[in-house]
Amino acid sequence: MNYREIIAWVATLPENSPELAKISAIRHGADLPPAEKPEPFFTLAEIGREVRKCPTWLHRLEIQRRCGERLAGRFMYRRSRVLAFLRSQECMSRIACLREKRKARK
Repeated sequence: MNYREIIAWVATLPENSPELAKISAIRHGADLPPAEKPEPFFTLAEIGREVRKCPTWLHRLEIQRRCGERLAGRFMYRRSRVLAFLRSQECMSRIACLREKRKARK
């Protein structure tokens, strides 16, 4: 949309339009409502502290493959995604598999 189309669109708005009120507020320097902050990323050690699990245990659960996102060449994690994975049936089956392997070694 170029500036001519925008001007034409604004010209067609009725006087009591909410869009026109927003445009007027922006023109007069009013602050816009703050946007939601994105959820921060954590390293494996930081996410371990956040969810109170050992980073080695999280690594064994393979959260890199299921929750990790590569940023600047390393895996980073969002708390909500890790917590969702830890509550999932997939995680529970992985824990059961790890227990079976540990019992088989004894």
